[in-house]
Amino acid sequence: MRYRRITGLALFAGFCFVLQGQDGPLYQNSHNPATYEAFFQAVTHWPPATTRAALNGSTTEFEFVTPSIEEAIGITAAEAQTLRTIAADFDEKNEVIRQAIKPLVFETRLANLEEAARSNPVAQQYSDLGRQRTQLILDHLETLKTALGEARFRLVEAFVNSKKDSQTFFERRKQ
Repeated sequence: MRYRRITGLALFAGFCFVLQGQDGPLYQNSHNPATYEAFFQAVTHWPPATTRAALNGSTTEFEFVTPSIEEAIGITAAEAQTLRTIAADFDEKNEVIRQAIKPLVFETRLANLEEAARSNPVAQQYSDLGRQRTQLILDHLETLKTALGEARFRLVEAFVNSKKDSQTFFERRKQ
């Protein structure tokens, strides 16, 4: 019993010393790849200014007020252009991975049903592509962080985290 108490105190003290040496919160480097993938895609595929909708059988065009990336996030025009460039590069490279994954999905599901996924090379390839996608996202985040600088990247990061549970990153309002 005494051994557990001493071990617990030692671990707690060690944890406190680690915390003292950190510049930011513990979750600082834990980016959710799926959230940032959706963010990069939202930046790349910026919504059109007009949208057509069928209303009572007739097609109507609605004008939407769409904030610019600069307005939505609070960054400069140059930083927004950097973000667009990095997001477009991500989207282009991610599309290659997406196209490689498409034919593997069905085969991987069948292998999982057969419980032969561990020895199945298709399942392994699918898993490898998933890791490549995650690494691609993290690499582009690091590129963005380097291009914008730590302080400005935190602004983008705060924006993404504030929108991660919503349906869209950039709200459009009917004019």
